[in-house]
Amino acid sequence: MRELLPQLYVILDRPTADAAGVDLVDVVHASARAGARLFQVRDKATSSRDLLALSRRVLEAAWHYPDVFVLINDRADVARIVGADGVHLPASGLPLDEVRLMLGGRTAVIACSVHDEVELAAAAEGGASFATVSPIYPTSSKPGYGPALGPDVFARLAPLAPDLPLYALGGLTPERARACIARGAHGAAAMSSIISDPALAAAFPHDTII
Repeated sequence: MRELLPQLYVILDRPTADAAGVDLVDVVHASARAGARLFQVRDKATSSRDLLALSRRVLEAAWHYPDVFVLINDRADVARIVGADGVHLPASGLPLDEVRLMLGGRTAVIACSVHDEVELAAAAEGGASFATVSPIYPTSSKPGYGPALGPDVFARLAPLAPDLPLYALGGLTPERARACIARGAHGAAAMSSIISDPALAAAFPHDTII
């Protein structure tokens, strides 16, 4: 799986886009043209019907670009209905093995959010496709998870799960992404920066680390 994962993971958060007056479909088109290939659809506050509709719109946009993966945040049922590539599970989400069965087995991409060694071990043992580690830098989008971990956390965490690609999340810029990758991260997850300026995707690292 690692060789298929791009280094940039774009989180399409609708509340963030709404606050910026941006349509997430436009973000998909612009960031995909700039090189983004891995996306997550996220809207924790909306209804199931609205999330379903948004996910379908994002997938329709993504189908215009080769080798694009689209995951749905938390909702394996929505991911299955719309034919997404997989799901991104929060640390408190459903058991990974049961979600994998729901999505059709080994081909489903299942990402996990982790914030410490315990959650990292659970994701690795459960066979996650990759994991985000947060918050790496201070950010208002990740409240309640304690102080920023800093890029050096990857020098500690990456050796604990050598087969699990790790993405830095929280306050990421292209320069900060490179700092995290240099310390053991596979790539970086970006949300607010890409939503406000999708062309910035071109400045993030894009090489695959194998």
